[in-house]
Amino acid sequence: MASFLPVPSLRIAYALALALFTASCQAATEPDTVAKAVAPHSECGENRFAHPALKTGQHRGAARVHPPRPAKGDSYRDADYGVCITRLTDHRKEPPEGFARVLYSRFQAFNADESRILVLDHAGYWHLYDAESLAHIKQLNLGGASVEPHWHPSDPHLLHLLPNNGGLALHTFHVEREQRRTIVDFTALRSIAGYPDTHDIRKIWPKAARVWTRWEGSPSLDARYWAFQVETADEEPLALISFDLTTQSIIASYDIQDVGRPDHVSMSPKGNYVVASWPEKAADCPLFRKRGTLKKPCGLMAFTRDFRKATALAGNSPHSDIAIDAKGREVIVISNYASGDVEMVDLASGDVTRLWRMYIDGASTALHVSGKAYRKRGWVLISTYWAKDPENAKPWYENRLMAVELKEDPRIITIANIVSKTRTYFSEPHATVNRDFTRVVFNANWGTGKDEDIDTYIAWLAPGAIPGT
Repeated sequence: MASFLPVPSLRIAYALALALFTASCQAATEPDTVAKAVAPHSECGENRFAHPALKTGQHRGAARVHPPRPAKGDSYRDADYGVCITRLTDHRKEPPEGFARVLYSRFQAFNADESRILVLDHAGYWHLYDAESLAHIKQLNLGGASVEPHWHPSDPHLLHLLPNNGGLALHTFHVEREQRRTIVDFTALRSIAGYPDTHDIRKIWPKAARVWTRWEGSPSLDARYWAFQVETADEEPLALISFDLTTQSIIASYDIQDVGRPDHVSMSPKGNYVVASWPEKAADCPLFRKRGTLKKPCGLMAFTRDFRKATALAGNSPHSDIAIDAKGREVIVISNYASGDVEMVDLASGDVTRLWRMYIDGASTALHVSGKAYRKRGWVLISTYWAKDPENAKPWYENRLMAVELKEDPRIITIANIVSKTRTYFSEPHATVNRDFTRVVFNANWGTGKDEDIDTYIAWLAPGAIPGT
């Protein structure tokens, strides 16, 4: 079963492939294009957010005849669930080259007022789209595919970003003015905890060449607290750090030179935990231990922001995202391919709650998680792909967008079917949700199985479709 499931090396291969285009990303952008309205949503009536009540439970849809691929700006209603889905991009007619896709399920595609959407193309360029008219606004020169852009939590014009593949600075980028500003210089910090009168991280780690999350991390939801890994130019791991943007200081650090390089690191939404995920064999949890500790971390770990305590979350590095449940707890939702369950794990205690089972009658699936609906706490978005069905069991979860409640025996609300065929990492849906769970953005190739034939689509949900405040 593990042979068909995604592994961290595919994520790395994807990022490395995009990195090959870094040089071209340094070129000047083309002149701004005028955003032209495309009269979207015509097939969905006057209200694209209107749809029948969504089905709850492990619902098996009818035998589906998928609709033709819509043109740019056109919409259709999902035959099983009635949700309106609109095509946002057309990589063959618009500037994006090779494909036009949202980066990953762990990233927020919408800016602060949800007027703009950020899309990535195969050449490593980023593109700005109008979230209402769906028009392509312009290509942005952010400096490369691996700059890890994150929308500012309150200013809809600003992105936070790093140098390509990390560096010793943190920047903001104004998407309208196309102005870059350095807001953090890691060689001239105000303070570094544990190192009085030291302001340059190279004084602590002389070979330090970059800080980054390694593609998949996010800051706290207010963007005050960040988690980074410090590395040499040769990708040798040095340390994990927690950083306070407000005070321009490293709060704490954790040496990983003898531990190994994490697949990625992220700050939790409330800024309480640094979550690191180790996939390397050297840092995988040994069979006799199964879980990591503060002194011997392995697999998926949550450290307190000061690195004084650690909680083991999983024995390996699964697909996951961090979210906030209805009780206000910070949790992580993972696809546990060892147990065969989708699980929620409390970052504070490590307590595991089983959500639903992936292995049913010989069938299984791969999936991605998006926990970015911070204004609809207690729910995550899950997108499934690469379903394995050797006995023609027709599992209920095949190629789906679904909202999953963060509690024992959760409600599972199916949103729509994904019309796509996954061949490699490039053609996975990587669906991500907006803050109040009224828009879902995902990638699809409409069954062609081609990695380069990917476009971005939006599913529109009624404000009350997903319960909660």
